[in-house]
Amino acid sequence: MKGKTWWVLAACLVFAFSAVFLFAYTHEQDDVSGPVTTQWCNGNQNNGAPCANTVTWNLNPTASNVDTTGGTTLIQTLENSFASWQQASLNSQSLVNLTISQGSTSETQTTPNADDCTNIIGFTDSSSDFSTGTIAFTEIATSFSAQPNQYSCNGSGSYTCPLPSCIVDSDIEFNPTVTFSTATTTPEDDFDLQAIATHEIGHFLGMDHSGLASSIMFAFGDLGGVPQRTLSVDDAVGIGSIYPSSNFASLTGTLSGTITMGGSGIFAAHVVVMGAQSGLAVTDGLTNTDGTYSIFVEPGQYNVVVLPLAGLYDISNYGGWACGYEENGPPCCDPSSSGCTAAALSPPTNYSGKFN
Repeated sequence: MKGKTWWVLAACLVFAFSAVFLFAYTHEQDDVSGPVTTQWCNGNQNNGAPCANTVTWNLNPTASNVDTTGGTTLIQTLENSFASWQQASLNSQSLVNLTISQGSTSETQTTPNADDCTNIIGFTDSSSDFSTGTIAFTEIATSFSAQPNQYSCNGSGSYTCPLPSCIVDSDIEFNPTVTFSTATTTPEDDFDLQAIATHEIGHFLGMDHSGLASSIMFAFGDLGGVPQRTLSVDDAVGIGSIYPSSNFASLTGTLSGTITMGGSGIFAAHVVVMGAQSGLAVTDGLTNTDGTYSIFVEPGQYNVVVLPLAGLYDISNYGGWACGYEENGPPCCDPSSSGCTAAALSPPTNYSGKFN
């Protein structure tokens, strides 16, 4: 893409009674010299300054569908959710350099607005399409092109992004037709607000979906019970790789390699990292268009399993990966040309791995 560009995507959490998929941390991405990970720099108005990894969120406090009986307040619950990402760690050592602050409240903004550079969290949006099963969604606007690039905030002036891709607006909307709870044990007909909010805030900060059932970024949620409100290793390493602390490199290692079939690199293969002793999936990622991958992991011993991206959960479940990294294209593309074919490409069913 050339020049000044707004790229808007929606990432949502959907309801499922039970589902287990083996995916792990991936980043929201833009197709510019890479593609590249998109992230916050200096809040909404970067002005070309070196990145300080800061972001501000605002709340529409009208939330009649939030039940705080036996739990924390709405604001405290959201603060706890943001803190989970800001305080991501391994072995009690911080992985993240990220400053998050709460701005003013707004009762007038009830729907996402991608170009106002105000990051609203709301519960009253009745105009958006909450398709069947959608619990909440996050709409993200990014500015990307050859760096530095400029963008405008609703006519209030032009600003400069010093990165290949900056997040400049992010709005979270919770489905107004379902009930969210802040109680320690979630009522059987409610969704846990902190768990859902933490997932959506992951999108807000630049994380795409995960398929590890132990991950906050798992793409499915459920009603009732004792919720998972904390980050997994997969989540923590994923956010740290976007906003690394000064000691991130010393706390993690990297698994990298190339997945090939018939001598050619395979696009969007699942590279699943399993603990050598536990046999559990710890993290994974998707291969690039040339079949290469690089995954941050906690130091240890691992086995690597490669799987095709096929079945119920496919490339279309990722915000910035479909159609050769074109957000709005269907998953029917030849990654060598980023052009759509007449039908979806058949996923390969066997691989040979070349690891380094």
